[in-house]
Amino acid sequence: MESHRIPLGGYIFQRIRSLGIKSIFGCPGDYNLNLLDHLYPVEGLKWIGTCNELNAAYAADGYARTRGLPGVLVTTYGVGELSAINGIGGARSERLQQPLDLGIRSPAGEKAEDVVVQKIIAQIEQAKRPCLLVDMLTQRFGLTGVVSEILDTTKLPVFVTPLAKSMVDETRDNFQGVYQGIITPSKQVKADFESADLTIHVGRFPSDSNCGGFTQKFGGDVIGLHPHYVSVGKEKFDGVSFVGVVQKLSLKLASRSLNIAQTSWCKSTKQTVASPELEKLQGQLTQAHIWKFFNQILRPGDSVIAEVGTSQFATVGMSLPRDCQYFTQMFYSCIGFTVGATLGTLVAREEMQKPGRVFLFVGDGSLQMTVQEISTMVRNGYRPIIVVINNEGYTVERVIHGPAKIHNDIAPWDHQVMLSFFGGRGKSKSYSARTYADLRQVLSHPDFQEGKQIQMLECHLHKYDSPENLLEIVDTATVVAAKTQKFFDQKAGRTRLELDDRLLALLESRVDQNHFGDSISSFDLSATMQPDLMPPPSVSRVDSPPNYHLDHDLGSINAQQGGTSVMITDHSFWNSIMSPGQPVAHPDQFLDNAHFSNDGVPGNLSDLSMELDMPHAGSSMSSQDESLTALQSSLLPANSPASSIPETNIPYDDLLQLYFEKIQPFLPMFHRPNFEQEFRGKINNLSLSTSSTSRESAFVLNAMFALSARFSSADAFSDRGRTARGEPFARRAEHLLENHNSSAIGQSSLRILQGCILLACYRLSSGITSRAWVLTGLCSRMAYELGLHELDRELIPGDVSSPQYVSEWIEREEKRRAWWCCYELDHLASTLTCRPYGLDRQRTDILLPVSDKDWYAGVPVASASLTQDPLMAWQSLVDCPNQSLRAWYLVNLHLVRLGHELRELDTARAQKDVQDYKLAVKYFSLALPPSFDICSGLTNTGSDFGWVISTHIMLQSCLLATTRHEMAMEINSPASNASSPAMIERLRDSGHSQTNEILSAIRAWAPKSMPFSPFLACAIVGPHAIHVENCLSGSSDVSNTSNDDFEMMKLCLKRHAWYWELGDLLLDIVQICSKRRVSELATLSVTEKETLKRVPLLAPSPIPGG
Repeated sequence: MESHRIPLGGYIFQRIRSLGIKSIFGCPGDYNLNLLDHLYPVEGLKWIGTCNELNAAYAADGYARTRGLPGVLVTTYGVGELSAINGIGGARSERLQQPLDLGIRSPAGEKAEDVVVQKIIAQIEQAKRPCLLVDMLTQRFGLTGVVSEILDTTKLPVFVTPLAKSMVDETRDNFQGVYQGIITPSKQVKADFESADLTIHVGRFPSDSNCGGFTQKFGGDVIGLHPHYVSVGKEKFDGVSFVGVVQKLSLKLASRSLNIAQTSWCKSTKQTVASPELEKLQGQLTQAHIWKFFNQILRPGDSVIAEVGTSQFATVGMSLPRDCQYFTQMFYSCIGFTVGATLGTLVAREEMQKPGRVFLFVGDGSLQMTVQEISTMVRNGYRPIIVVINNEGYTVERVIHGPAKIHNDIAPWDHQVMLSFFGGRGKSKSYSARTYADLRQVLSHPDFQEGKQIQMLECHLHKYDSPENLLEIVDTATVVAAKTQKFFDQKAGRTRLELDDRLLALLESRVDQNHFGDSISSFDLSATMQPDLMPPPSVSRVDSPPNYHLDHDLGSINAQQGGTSVMITDHSFWNSIMSPGQPVAHPDQFLDNAHFSNDGVPGNLSDLSMELDMPHAGSSMSSQDESLTALQSSLLPANSPASSIPETNIPYDDLLQLYFEKIQPFLPMFHRPNFEQEFRGKINNLSLSTSSTSRESAFVLNAMFALSARFSSADAFSDRGRTARGEPFARRAEHLLENHNSSAIGQSSLRILQGCILLACYRLSSGITSRAWVLTGLCSRMAYELGLHELDRELIPGDVSSPQYVSEWIEREEKRRAWWCCYELDHLASTLTCRPYGLDRQRTDILLPVSDKDWYAGVPVASASLTQDPLMAWQSLVDCPNQSLRAWYLVNLHLVRLGHELRELDTARAQKDVQDYKLAVKYFSLALPPSFDICSGLTNTGSDFGWVISTHIMLQSCLLATTRHEMAMEINSPASNASSPAMIERLRDSGHSQTNEILSAIRAWAPKSMPFSPFLACAIVGPHAIHVENCLSGSSDVSNTSNDDFEMMKLCLKRHAWYWELGDLLLDIVQICSKRRVSELATLSVTEKETLKRVPLLAPSPIPGG
């Protein structure tokens, strides 16, 4: 009897093998070692050891999807099984192979199936536009073959859901495409599906991702076939499984001749994969086109595995060849799943002896979750083609919330050494593609096409680039959430107010001081009613605003955003506007005097309070321009425009002349010949505050004179200091901006944008106030409203020499210059205050400006757009007819902005980026034309020399950014001793070479030209006042010069302070630095702290790059 006994472990493995399974995944552990001994005697069964239990679970999942058999993994007790649980949860949630259902159908159940089948056939015969929608559970319950037979018999049009992709042969004549509700890849497929009058939904698996955020739209009757019920129209048969129904339906349809009205009523045509347009694509890779290249190279029998993320959203619209497998974990959506699943697929395909290649499309963030399983592929000799989408982090999360947040960034990896590191040296290949030319070269390589060894292709895409359907699904989810929110609000009797997104920029815009001397923030807000809850009905779309909930019982309003709580308790206010039957005033009116205060540090929105001084409902309210009222309460001081300007004795023509001599050189917006022709000799006869001048013109002229008055020596300003001479004009301009009604300014215009740019420049040069930052944000929004970011998407038609072409070119150049002024102001306001940028530097299609000389003369010069890749930025103007000094300066400013963005990176990420950035700056400095040589012969007093000096000083800021970040990385490294004398000495010496270069530039600068730009002085001080620190300490190779250098720097800043109040602020910072060492910053007075907090970028920091 003993000979018939078998160990339990042996029995388990023999039974597993009897199912056809040939591989088992897992990791050894204390509790499973004896069990694993019983695996090896079982013939045809092998062990696939993985790097961890989670990856083993993913591998078993991929194995099961590919072979159609259960995937098996072995873990140790406790830690092993808990490690694997996420993979098991994903497999379970997507209904992979489960134990056989031994339930036996009753005769009553079989009769119900027969009834259902007859009803379905009757519905099909009555329909004029019937179709099938195949869903995920069709395959999970083994019905793909049966459904294929139905399609062969009926020739009905068939659609699939994303989770059922590849379950139907996409080369079939009656295959239409993937249907995913509102985000269906093909609009014609969507239209065809939604026009069907009968849809047979087989194996339905309702989930948000599978249904396009639950936006599936059925145009007619629906037959729902599910494992637990069947529905025919409005009739539902609970307890009737679709398995028996589908099988019987196939037999019935094959045995009779159906009277089907149409089988080819759909208008959609097969997607053409090959496209000659792809051969013409140039430039950096984008999500819009890259996937078409991969679709072209797919062959029958290939497997495509798409990771959660952009790969999943982009590949769902691919056209698959015959016998091509595709899967993605769209429902459970656990990033990193596909790396382990690819291993399982490779093992399964080997067992099946299936020819073809395995493509893994995985993002760089997902790859970091489970990357080590690639070593298992190398170890076992598998040959996948791994396509890494390197977009510098979690793109889906960026789209959902916080695109620039650090938590959506990841550590940069050198993917090119990944396969070698995992043991693939000499038996693998790695490629990198940044441009379409690179991609075409790789994809056409015979080695890549044949896939005879493991290969990795790294595709570099911009981190903010994403597939269109990803953006659509996020928008859809927002709408669904809003509807759900509305439902529960109505149930709770709650009314909701939402802040317009235009006002969110104000939330941290006011920096004040509380009675403890700590920094506080205060905000002036206007609000917009949510259109589907309260009047007025015509409100623009609000993107992700904070939600303000009104509680009628408490007479209060609560807000939640990132843990922030806001309570408004003015009962009479709420009673006045919320009483039934009472008209609701426009929110811009009743919130004009709302005041938020924050007793905390800048950037912290906790402990907010709000005080209200509101009119009652029924008060007289005048119509106001929605695009400008957001700034009304914050732009104008309480006493504006009390500082009146005498209407006589003002030399307006002289102020206009001063503007073009002193301001236009660094803010070159206006076409001087045209502008002077319009206004010179006429301004003295105009009133800049009455209707005798158009409001737009009055607004722009006042803003111009606010800046140029600082340079005037007219008697009319003799009672005012230079920096105060422009204030009355600025207040009048702000008053005009505030009080214009919709018939006057109404919509954004180029003139209004130019005036706002001038006002923003005035306020920024007056000392970096919150009002300046808000105005800069307004400029950015207006620039987008005017479409300036895509101004040159289409070329100007016609003959270049024709008067019409020249006229349009001059007009377009003026718009370009407005954009680039916005770009510069946005950079300055955001970097100096360490606040978010308002302009997206990536999504632009606009040329760099030409020289004033060519513009004024009406000589069209071909220009170039700004190349976003830092390593390629130097190429923007090389060999370009446009060699404008300002254009080169703007390219340099782009590099400076990238340098400031480095501070958001963690140390590991920064290591590679800093090296790339250093190389980019080196390329740029070498590419500068000879005209940028300080000794080139340019007069040191002209505006051209101003751009030369500015570029040299900004270039040193670029170099300094790398120096400081390199020091920060070294200090933060585990092996560093930050307190060692050598490290302290290196800290002291860091940046000295850049400081010396800046001092050399200052020496070459004519004193009267130093106030060329009010903002250049910030670069002279340097980030974290590093140049001041270096002047005070002196360089290691120069003795007895530190005091001279320091005094020269102060004298230069004093020149700026003559005309720009910003210079006074910088002198205060310099004075603080001269009295305090960095280590003593904690002992600064309250006043000194507040001075430094006004310009955080320039405040001294104990950690380089910190």
